[in-house]
Amino acid sequence: MNNRSKKSPTLLADILKKSLKNINIEEKIKVYGLWKDWSSIVGEAIASKSRPDYILSSKLYVSVSSPTWLQELTYQKKGLMDKIKQRSNLPQITDIVFRIDKSN
Repeated sequence: MNNRSKKSPTLLADILKKSLKNINIEEKIKVYGLWKDWSSIVGEAIASKSRPDYILSSKLYVSVSSPTWLQELTYQKKGLMDKIKQRSNLPQITDIVFRIDKSN
């Protein structure tokens, strides 16, 4: 006798949904949206001197072009967080960490 259980086959859509959830694709798409919309979120002046790098533990890490911009954006942190929170398509951010871009 065959010991196989008589389960129906798993739908491909269910397999894909589970796989995409496992690799956290929804969050990655939201992070991409943050990167793509950065200039419209923060304005052209700030976007020309900064860029979002990554999100880790709900903290957004942003590279800035100089110590002057690091200080300026630190002063504007609450306002920037409010702008990010207003957009439902973006990931939940609890803090922003500004760092000087070492590649410049």
